Parts: sequence; C-alpha cells; structure tokens
Amino acid sequence: MDRQQDVIRRITAHVIAYRFQLENERRNMSRLTEKLERARGVVGRVSATIEAKADEVIAREEVIARRTQEAFAGHDEHLNDAMAGLDALERELGQISNVVPSNASGASPVATGAIVNRIQGNYK
Repeated sequence: MDRQQDVIRRITAHVIAYRFQLENERRNMSRLTEKLERARGVVGRVSATIEAKADEVIAREEVIARRTQEAFAGHDEHLNDAMAGLDALERELGQISNVVPSNASGASPVATGAIVNRIQGNYK
C-alpha cells in the first residue's frame, strides 16, 4: 500500500500543481483581457480629447474675428484712404505708361515732369 499511496500522492501533487498552473494562467488571461479592454478605450478617449481641443480652437475663431473687426474699426478710414491712394497711384502709373512709354518716344521732359509733379502732389 505504501507504493500505491505514494503514487496517489504524486498524482495528487501533479493534479494540484496543474490546477494552480491553470488558475495562474486564467488570472493572467483575465489581467490581459482587462488590459486589452482598457487599451481599446484609449483610442476613443484620446480622440475625444483631441476633438475637444479642436472644438475650443474653432470656437475661438469667431471671438477673435469679432475682436479683430472691433480693433480695426477705428482704422478703417485710414485703411480706406490708403487704398484710395493706391488706386490713384495705379491710375497715374497707367496714364504714364500710356502717355509716356519712354523718354525715347519724343515726349518732352516738361510733360513728363508735369505728370511726376501731379503724382507727388497727390501723395505728400
């Protein structure tokens, strides 16, 4: 009987060891499954965070646009005057290029000087 009991003890020890091994593997699998579940949620959470920050930037655009208009409201007259001056200069340059293509064309220096004086008079 000693031999039978010894065999039974060894078999029992192997069965118990195997059950512990299976339990440890199950725990590891549970732990891995939990981590995989948490990992699956990471993409959604990070995407939501990025989207929220993008929404904040988009929301500020309207505020900044309104503040920009308010800040430049007092300068509109000056900017309009500058644009009018540029338009006048462009017209004058167009006249010069049509009237006096070059000094070699035979235009008198007096006529060229009169045009230059007229341009300078508008912008001093």
